[in-house]
Amino acid sequence: MKNIKIIFRFLFAVVIIANLTICCKDKYEFVDYEKLEKEELKLLERFYESDYFKTFLDSTKNIIGKETIVYKNQVVIAKDSLLKGFCMIRTYRDAQLDSVMKVDSILKQKLTIKIGQTVGFRYTFSYLDVDENDEFVEIILYSNLQADEPDIYSAGNYNSYGYGIDLGIRNMILGDKCTMIIPSSFGARYLLSNYSTKDQFKIIIADIKITYCPIY
Repeated sequence: MKNIKIIFRFLFAVVIIANLTICCKDKYEFVDYEKLEKEELKLLERFYESDYFKTFLDSTKNIIGKETIVYKNQVVIAKDSLLKGFCMIRTYRDAQLDSVMKVDSILKQKLTIKIGQTVGFRYTFSYLDVDENDEFVEIILYSNLQADEPDIYSAGNYNSYGYGIDLGIRNMILGDKCTMIIPSSFGARYLLSNYSTKDQFKIIIADIKITYCPIY
């Protein structure tokens, strides 16, 4: 009996040590950030050259920020390194209001969302991946389309959703819809904070609609 107790204690100690070793390995595992960034950039460049991306441009009103490809002269090239790879595509704006704003700069300034302004928005956040056939797919992360209330956000407070979402919102007005393509370097990691470090190097695709925005 005494020998059995010793054996059980020994086995228990082995299990504890093994678990501690695994935990420590996961916690302090080396992460090659440069490699992950290069892989993400390679996927992003491939995405911008693909037919999959070109379908985003069919009903485009304007694009800001994307640096990689010029597509039919519709894409504005951003030399600022902070904007590299970021793309915002406005997919809807009231046509009559858009026409008025083009000739009324005061109205445009009044309607455009500003830092500190409270807005409500609906969203679907997905990340870009490839399937077993090496085709692009979007994997949904979060959505509030079915929620009772939209998310409330103070423009300029990028700590909530990241730089990309904030920049996009500050280029929208009430009723606007847009699609944003956000690399990890431009705030996508804010939306992936619950993921492991390795899995935070993903390209986020955000579909957003502004549903609430008081006009002063």
